[in-house]
Amino acid sequence: MRAVMWQGSTLNWSSIIKFSVFHFVAITLVSTLTTLLIGADNLVKQSSIDSLFYFQAPSALVGLVVLSFYARVQKSQALLHLTVAVVISDILGFVILSALMGKLYFAPTWAIDLFITAFPNSGNKCTTHG
Repeated sequence: MRAVMWQGSTLNWSSIIKFSVFHFVAITLVSTLTTLLIGADNLVKQSSIDSLFYFQAPSALVGLVVLSFYARVQKSQALLHLTVAVVISDILGFVILSALMGKLYFAPTWAIDLFITAFPNSGNKCTTHG
C-alpha cells in the first residue's frame, strides 16, 4: 500500500492493517477461549472484579503483547501507528459484531472500553457477552 503523509510523518498502512487484523484476531481468540472455558452463563453472573480478572485481564495482556511487538517492529512514530492500529481493530470488531447481530451493537461497557482504548497499548473490547 502507498504511504500517506500525516502531519509530517509517513504512515505505513500495510503494516497498520496487518497488525490491526492480527490484534483483532488475537483478542477475539482469547475472548472466545475465555468464554468457552468459563461459560457464557457464568460470565454474566460474575461480579465486576471477577469479570475484570477472568475476561478483561487476559484480553488486555494479549493485546499488550501484540501491540508491544508492533511497537518494537515499527521504527518511527510508533505511538501514532499503535493508535491507528487499535482504532482500526476496534472498528473491525464493532462492524463484524453488528453484522452478526443484524443491528448496531454497543457493548454495555462501551464507556469503559472507550476509556481503556484512549490509553496506548491497552485497546481491547469485551464483545462476546453483554
